[in-house]
Amino acid sequence: MPHDDSARRPSQTPASPPKPSSHAFISCEAWLDFHCELYDVVADLAVRVDHVDPGVIRLVGGRSLPLVALVDQCLDRPREDWHTLIERYLHGMVDLLGVTDCDARPPTSSIELRVRLVPATPIDRPVLDSIGARMVTNDLAAVLASVADGVLTTVTADEIADLGWDLDETWASAWAQTALLEEPDELDVVDLAGVEVVHLFGSSEFTATLVCSLEDHVGPLGQHGAIIAVPCDHTVLIHPIEGETSRRAIGTLVPIVRRIHADGPGSLSPQIYWWRDGSLVWIPTVFGGETNEVYLPAGLGDALS
Repeated sequence: MPHDDSARRPSQTPASPPKPSSHAFISCEAWLDFHCELYDVVADLAVRVDHVDPGVIRLVGGRSLPLVALVDQCLDRPREDWHTLIERYLHGMVDLLGVTDCDARPPTSSIELRVRLVPATPIDRPVLDSIGARMVTNDLAAVLASVADGVLTTVTADEIADLGWDLDETWASAWAQTALLEEPDELDVVDLAGVEVVHLFGSSEFTATLVCSLEDHVGPLGQHGAIIAVPCDHTVLIHPIEGETSRRAIGTLVPIVRRIHADGPGSLSPQIYWWRDGSLVWIPTVFGGETNEVYLPAGLGDALS
């Protein structure tokens, strides 16, 4: 339901900060409305905010959340959608960075680190760039993370530098630790409309990262690789390419993956990919309700035939 903040703005909502020069065109009323919703969501999520500057939230501990892309997205949508858009963005950032009222200690050894896959939509990119995330495919990025005392925390490139560790060596160690120590809880072959799909599931937030070392967990996938999806951070769906059957597998997976991604929790990507030799190639899909258009990347058409 849309939020009506007009009755309590003067006494309960902090004044909105000045508009950044890039957004001087926004009306003062729209800028104030945006920040009314922003302060509501920040309070609901218990995000530890130090202060809000023009176009950015400064968090306790020195991290920042850029707001410019979020403002643009809100302006493109009806006013009643703003609260949901802001909530979705901040909730994702809270989950990514671990910036609630819980305090997490920095890692004391590189062997504590794992690699976690996270969404990398355009609105997420400024934050991901600021923490040193590395792109895996067009809409997925990898971040360094640790779990201490039950608290999952993303570890930034600046924090690695402060610890005096070599960044590339730390990443290599984290990838190796993830592939070696993380294991799926379940590995089943399921029949989806006559197409066999391997369902890899795990309770760990690092389960989806196993897609980058897939053959270590599901066995050889053949010279053409597999059609795969990572709709959420606990699930990987895999269909080893077997010629024409795999064309049907793509069409079958498209709506299923979108539904799993929409339902969550831990949503990652609604897309499908071509896995080959450890890398992911995006298979562009135009979603159109009852029908979907799939555009095969170079080389995949030959593999499917």
